[in-house]
Amino acid sequence: MGAIHGGENPGNQDILRQDLLSVLGNTTLATPSNLAQMPYLKACVRETLQLCPFVAVPRETAEDLILGGYLIPGGTVQVHFFTFGMAQDAGGRGVRV
Repeated sequence: MGAIHGGENPGNQDILRQDLLSVLGNTTLATPSNLAQMPYLKACVRETLQLCPFVAVPRETAEDLILGGYLIPGGTVQVHFFTFGMAQDAGGRGVRV
């Protein structure tokens, strides 16, 4: 969802890109220490979670399971993410429901 909102705001997307490039450079590996150096990224993630909150629901298979021809071993944990979007009017402005 964050990528969608970023695409709607190219100026903000450019600021985020510069924030990432200034800290990560040519590497794609983000660590806790370099994430702490990217305040704009943190702000974007928080804003996205406010606009599109989610709930994670973990489930664990009790025994081996064949699903769609694939073996899912017993004890496998699956996490399902459910998102909730903010209602918007035709102009893209948030509305109360």
